Amino acid sequence: MTDADPALAPNGGLPVYPDLVNESAARYGDYLTSRLDQFSKPLQPRVQRLIDLLRRVGGASDIQASDLGFTAADLAIAKNPEDLDLLVNQWCLGWGGDAAPIISMGTEEAYPANPVDLGQWNCCCSVIWATGGLQEIVDALDPRSAHPSQPVPGFEQRRQFHLHANDYYLVHKRHWDSDRQRWVRPGRHTWKILAEVIAGHGQWRPLLEQNVGSLGDLAYQIEVSAYPAKLAADGRASTDERQAFLSEVLGTVRSTARVLIFHGRANEPAWGGRDSLAGVFLGMPRVTEPVWTRLSVMGQPLLYARRGDRLVLLTRALNGNVRTQLIDKLHELIGALLSQ
Repeated sequence: MTDADPALAPNGGLPVYPDLVNESAARYGDYLTSRLDQFSKPLQPRVQRLIDLLRRVGGASDIQASDLGFTAADLAIAKNPEDLDLLVNQWCLGWGGDAAPIISMGTEEAYPANPVDLGQWNCCCSVIWATGGLQEIVDALDPRSAHPSQPVPGFEQRRQFHLHANDYYLVHKRHWDSDRQRWVRPGRHTWKILAEVIAGHGQWRPLLEQNVGSLGDLAYQIEVSAYPAKLAADGRASTDERQAFLSEVLGTVRSTARVLIFHGRANEPAWGGRDSLAGVFLGMPRVTEPVWTRLSVMGQPLLYARRGDRLVLLTRALNGNVRTQLIDKLHELIGALLSQ
């Protein structure tokens, strides 16, 4: 288990647990190397450039925006499903501070699995984390991060991409949807509901406000499955490699985290190995059925288990039609634990 590095904690962009970042880069680099000849021939040299970049993560201070050797756009030629499957990084890291008091685990990240989108975050999250989320690195990997499709007031003051992603996506405001090519009104996005779970119903604004919101300081969001999907119905099960990496992540961050929230598939505690992951966080072999306390809040399921000063919760997906009463109950349980 990796201990927190207090020397890095004051730097808001660098990881408190750098060994997890190095492990992510090394495992993914090894995986790509072992399967390089399975990629389409035109894609192979581009994947090799990605591997070369990942190999530099351990000495990230030498990584410069001008010499990355790889960009997300390099993967645009990955047109067949086999290439996309091979590209998915089972050791993908999370968003928000890695020493946050709350860990949030959804089923999967909600974006289409197109190759360029994979290239920036799923493939290169360890590069972004290791370099402290420097804007010039993020922007060099994918210039869309620096040049929104439509002007965004205050965008120049955005903070680190991996810690404060809502400075870039602004899910709580009317924003431009590049997939639909139109402006969309803010909905019941996961980040907004998670902010209410943490701060209380209707109190999301201080956590999401552009360039000052604190959600990234309070929650580290990492997904059970590494396969992104725009719709939950298109989601895919977690792999053994993913579950093993998440066990390592939770075994490490439990040094600083006290609450773990699983959301999605609330009636399937074992899905994706979540019963075992909950056990790692609580310091026990596995959370079995008798350990869970089961509630129904206005017809919406909530399971929780507490051991010592740590709490694990499992509930429905935190988006869409989440009952106010469920948000209130989650907030009550988390508040009672963190106030001690």
